[in-house]
Amino acid sequence: ISSMQKTSSTLARLGAHRFLRPPSSSQLVVAQRQCSGISASLAAHVRDQAQQGKAAVGALRKSGKIPAVLQESCRPFLPIWVYEAPLLTLSRIPYFKYKLVDMALRGERFKALPRLVEQDFETGQISHVNFLRWPRDPEKNPLKLNFQLVYINQEKCPEIKQGGYVHDMFAAYGLPLYLTKPNFPPYITVDMSKAVKGDIYLEHVQLPDGARVRSEYLTRQNGGNCLLARAKRIRG
Repeated sequence: ISSMQKTSSTLARLGAHRFLRPPSSSQLVVAQRQCSGISASLAAHVRDQAQQGKAAVGALRKSGKIPAVLQESCRPFLPIWVYEAPLLTLSRIPYFKYKLVDMALRGERFKALPRLVEQDFETGQISHVNFLRWPRDPEKNPLKLNFQLVYINQEKCPEIKQGGYVHDMFAAYGLPLYLTKPNFPPYITVDMSKAVKGDIYLEHVQLPDGARVRSEYLTRQNGGNCLLARAKRIRG
């Protein structure tokens, strides 16, 4: 079997093909249903001093446990570990890193995001996770999160029908938002049929409930009604 065939087989097995090309409208609906329909829960345990360090972390992995840290605003990172099996099950959910996970730690239950997941591309093995805890008071201390923009109805945009393409102004890092409510989607949907002369502005999209745009250089343009995307023609 050629190396290309092996790679294709691995991608198909891991479901990675969902993220190598823009999803269709039906795939987006399925992903949203899967994200909202699965109850995610993890039991976390604090790592003491003896369970930290390269050798100790390696021993944890061999025993079916994944080292992790719990991150919370204005507090130091807390070293923890979770069992590998339930974490792998949750990692197969589409847009896993935008899915709030119910966690239990030292008798306390809370929600957290698996924001940074170190995972082997071929085997799917997870080696480390950074969990970002949902704020205790989101109104005073909202969660900062950047969202991917997913474009639909591109075929209804005249500039794209004439051979153009969508230039995403926030492709590099995503649209920066403050979140105060936990029921947020895994991405922001942008309807290109609403474009004005090929331009999509912030006023053309619906932000998640309880979300607002963070003030940064790009988001401050045009008085806050910033340009999200522009349909550009291919020259030549």
